[in-house]
Amino acid sequence: MKMPDTTSSPAFQDYARVMVNGKEVARLGNSGMVEMSNSLAAKLDGILPNESQYGGNGPALAKTRAETIARALGGSVVMAKTAITQARYDSLPTLTPTVDYEAMRQDPMYQSLQETKKARLLFLAQQMA
Repeated sequence: MKMPDTTSSPAFQDYARVMVNGKEVARLGNSGMVEMSNSLAAKLDGILPNESQYGGNGPALAKTRAETIARALGGSVVMAKTAITQARYDSLPTLTPTVDYEAMRQDPMYQSLQETKKARLLFLAQQMA
C-alpha cells in the first residue's frame, strides 16, 4: 500500500493553535485533527466533539475543537496562515492510497505465499489421482 503524499495538501496543513499563558497546548489541522500531549488528551476526554455541528470533519470541526480546548483551559485560539474554509476543504480532491502491485510481487513474503499455493495445488492434485 502506498499512501499519498500529503505534504502539499491544504487538508493536512495547520488550521490553528491553542495557546495558554503564551504556551502552545494544542495544534489543529484543517482536517480537524488535534495534536496535543497525552495528559491534555486525558483531561479533555469526552468533551471534544467528533464532528462539527454541520457533520463531518474539516475546518468546521477544527474550529469547534479549538474553541472547546481554549474555553476549557482559559486559553485563546491563534489562526494559522494555512487555515482554509470549509468550502475550500470540501472542494479538495480525495487522497486515496494505491497498491504497488509490482513491489508487492517482489516482496519475499509474497514469493513465499506463491510457493505455498503451488505446493497446495500439487498436494490436492496428488490426492485426487
